[in-house]
Amino acid sequence: MSIKNTQTSSAKISNNMILALLIFFTTLASTAQTIKGTVLNKETNKPVENASISVVNTSNGTFTNARGIFKLKNTSGLSPLTKIKFSSLGYKTLVTTVQSIKDVNYIVYLESNAEKLKEVVVSSNKKLKKNISFQILAEMPFGVSNFGSSIINNKLYVTAGDLSFIEENEKRAIDNSETMGELINNLRINGSWVSYSNKIQVYNFKDNSWEVSKQKLNKKAYHKTVAVNEGLYVFGGKTISLNKKREYLNNKIEVFNTTTNAIIIDDAYPHQAVNFAAVTYKNNIIIMGGSTKVLDNGKKLYRNNSYLFNTSTGHWYQLTKMLKGKETNGVLVNNKVFLVGGFHNGPLKDIEAYDLETAEWKAQGNLFDGIERPALASNNNIIYIFDSKKILTYNTKTKLLKEYKIDIPLKYANMHYLNGKLYILGGSKYFNYKSKAATSLYTINLSEFKNTKPRKEKYLN
Repeated sequence: MSIKNTQTSSAKISNNMILALLIFFTTLASTAQTIKGTVLNKETNKPVENASISVVNTSNGTFTNARGIFKLKNTSGLSPLTKIKFSSLGYKTLVTTVQSIKDVNYIVYLESNAEKLKEVVVSSNKKLKKNISFQILAEMPFGVSNFGSSIINNKLYVTAGDLSFIEENEKRAIDNSETMGELINNLRINGSWVSYSNKIQVYNFKDNSWEVSKQKLNKKAYHKTVAVNEGLYVFGGKTISLNKKREYLNNKIEVFNTTTNAIIIDDAYPHQAVNFAAVTYKNNIIIMGGSTKVLDNGKKLYRNNSYLFNTSTGHWYQLTKMLKGKETNGVLVNNKVFLVGGFHNGPLKDIEAYDLETAEWKAQGNLFDGIERPALASNNNIIYIFDSKKILTYNTKTKLLKEYKIDIPLKYANMHYLNGKLYILGGSKYFNYKSKAATSLYTINLSEFKNTKPRKEKYLN
């Protein structure tokens, strides 16, 4: 009996010790990788949401969630004396050490800053609007979607674009037919037609008026237009055959001189694609991504190439390949190209940045929802992102993403920033199973974002 009991007891001790060691080493390994803790208000003992936690003199940082919990990753190389900074609006900044955080069981208290709290209270008591307001400006002479546009000398140039009128005939027929006979008859009714523009439409900001240039481009859509000095560079996208049955990728660059109104054609264009990103950087044009073909199964072939085109020399240079091939849109902020959303077998949430100085890619985080072809603009450190009935702001410094409601039901539009205002134009309007190119032009004062309550907001890690 005693031997049996001893063996049972030993087995229990052995099992308990193994379990304890397993927990110990698992915890140790976890601690070596991540510092997890909680930030509380010193006076109320309540969680502090969106508090910033960062390793001093590094880019390693994170934020607390709604429960005040934070997870600071990649901390295995930190010494006990490494300094960690805690800060939040309305609180005094706290700088402490890894060891000190451990000594208080990873619970950090922030002390309220009375003056800052007073400012916060005043701001929070202000009644905020639910929707971003906007003004309607003069309409374009010709409605287009999936077009190119750029600003030169206080004029907005719109190049080519998709004029098509599309009916979702099958969906409409199914939804509005009660018998097979009605379905067959309704399927015969289809008013769709496809056409691309060759026009250059010019908007004058000073007198809110449009004119159409006498110069004509090659008909195209799903391309890009960027401005370098006095020239508009129009490239990429696709054209259609005269019988509307075949599509061709555009293999030329058209340069429209806004001073002389002359057009020069350059046959050297290596990045044939649609729905790609293009930005100007000094006297260079940066081009990234896009798609080249739709397969029989409906899937697309995507490009992950990136190029730099020097407009002074005419030379092309390959840049670091993208993190993955996709259709996308991009904007330049502080020597970085930010790609937002896009399409790869479905709308994407990704925000990525390419550093033009280090030639490195870095994922920034995700949008709230996937956006196939967002309209983008930027001012200082803020990126503005528009898609049907919503507009977002992304602060590239703080990584704070906000989403607002706006009653502009356009998809595949373009957006620009000028003198404290955003301008949204063109795109597609959807109504009664139909899609029509829009002639609309709207303007938004940036002060609207201070006076409107965001629907959603979060910090990207």
